[in-house]
Amino acid sequence: MTAKARWIDEAEALHILARSGSWRQYPAYAATAAQRVGASSRYALVSRDNQALAVANIRSKQVPLLGASHLISHGPVMLSSAENDWDHSIASLRDLLGDGELRIDTAIRTPIEGAQASYRTIILDLSHGAETVNAGFDPKWRRDLARGTRENLHIRRSSKPEDFLTLQPLLADLAQKKGFGITQDCAFFAQAAQKQTGDERFFVHLISRDGVLLSGHIGAFSGNCATYLIGATTRQGRDLRASYVAQWAVIETALELGLTHYDLGGIDAHENPDVYRFKRRMGGVEMGNSGLLIFPASGLRGKALAGLRQLYQKARA
Repeated sequence: MTAKARWIDEAEALHILARSGSWRQYPAYAATAAQRVGASSRYALVSRDNQALAVANIRSKQVPLLGASHLISHGPVMLSSAENDWDHSIASLRDLLGDGELRIDTAIRTPIEGAQASYRTIILDLSHGAETVNAGFDPKWRRDLARGTRENLHIRRSSKPEDFLTLQPLLADLAQKKGFGITQDCAFFAQAAQKQTGDERFFVHLISRDGVLLSGHIGAFSGNCATYLIGATTRQGRDLRASYVAQWAVIETALELGLTHYDLGGIDAHENPDVYRFKRRMGGVEMGNSGLLIFPASGLRGKALAGLRQLYQKARA
């Protein structure tokens, strides 16, 4: 019997996703990301002989006159490791979606070790506990953390949407100084935090002294992995090593929740060497994904959608 995909509701998807899959596959984030671009968010399950092979969140947008464009971000979540089941799952999902464009931003799964990757990050193994994680830090990073813990800094963890917004001024200041734009900012993750349920959790960790906010971290804590989404620190916070204290607080939260890994977020040794050095000194393994896979719509519609996306990307550059 061949693999077949069918639509499922969020409750069934959450049950299947429990303790697995990328945070991008969970409902609160997916629905917020879809809403931002006028798309819908749905789940599909691929099975064969009553055995589940994969589950995927699919964000779909109708483009006038050109049909549908579908995106699977960091998925599908494979439930089978059998050879060729990934190919069978993708074929089944394409059959379910019909004659539309399908884009797959593949999951992070490959140690880099000098190989090229579309997206790079560093992932820490938390499974052996806090002492082992601390021992894996570069000695300088560990000294900076020790210094920060002596600075009488106050740590506050919150999942309240309004607390996410308190970090926005620090983030805006950082973006202005570095000259980059942010599409998924503190307000975006505040909206996602409003929708979180079950194993999908967003937290903001705020570091202050004498009532003055010095540093903050917004993270996703879904499946078996914590993920660094947004971080910002003031000049005074850097002097007081507040960002080190924030990172350790995040690790402690992840361990408290029983998570086994911490994804430190994107790295670029050439464009942002300071952040790369900060994350690299935390230890861990550099990982990457194989990039964006595009299965175009047939005929002229596929070419038109590709051209339209190129124009959009140029306008954003």
